[in-house]
Amino acid sequence: MMQREAIYAKAEFSEEDGLRSAELESRFAEMNGYEAESEAAVLLSGLGISEELRTKKMRELEAGDKVRVLWHRLFSAIPDVLLLATTQTCYQIIRWLEEFLSRLPIPLFVVSMTVTF
Repeated sequence: MMQREAIYAKAEFSEEDGLRSAELESRFAEMNGYEAESEAAVLLSGLGISEELRTKKMRELEAGDKVRVLWHRLFSAIPDVLLLATTQTCYQIIRWLEEFLSRLPIPLFVVSMTVTF
């Protein structure tokens, strides 16, 4: 992205710059770069992270919001294998997680355990 912006910022645009920018644009599109920001916003909203919180740094967030941001980082890419252990997760996140996992294009095995003493 920085290379692309550097090429477009040039006053003179050479043929080599044009070829390089086309290559970078293609790679950016393959990596879903054009949709990444809107998809992140949908994901963060689903986790209960408001627009106001999205501009803050991690150190400025409350503990529960930090956990939600970390969930976002986990789910921002579709993994080959996903192993989750959840404790004291709020109901909103559990409902969102169920919906999110049901849409993943990968095999899904769920093992749920309750331990009582």
